[in-house]
Amino acid sequence: MILVSHIGLVFVAGLVTAVATGLGAIPFFFIDEFSDRWNVALWGIASGIMVAASLFGLIGEGLQYTAGGLPTLMIGGLLTGVALVEVFDRLLDRIDLGTDDHPVSNHGDAPQGKGADPKDPDSTQSGRVSLASTRFNSGRSVRSMVR
Repeated sequence: MILVSHIGLVFVAGLVTAVATGLGAIPFFFIDEFSDRWNVALWGIASGIMVAASLFGLIGEGLQYTAGGLPTLMIGGLLTGVALVEVFDRLLDRIDLGTDDHPVSNHGDAPQGKGADPKDPDSTQSGRVSLASTRFNSGRSVRSMVR
């Protein structure tokens, strides 16, 4: 019976998380573009939340399993995660997703496709979604969905 209550708790926690994620995405249906200042602020908030979750939640929990010794598994997992993020960041920087059929846009500023007229909003093919690599002042790339 205890197992069923734990499964129910996990289900409810997952459901609340899914609903919160959906509610958090609603403003992005109404706003097409953010200024660079907003973009940097939102990325900073998101990264701060992830760092806080890692430092205060996961590392503390990992230290409980060390039984007073050196946390070799936790350190190994941490270093493996950092290495994987760095390797895949470098690999993804080398991939060019743009083709002649689907050119990567300049964040919706420039018309796309052959014969696109900047005065005609229908000719910019703004409905297409493509992956792009956006560079910020720090030089690190952030992959995002752009229209």
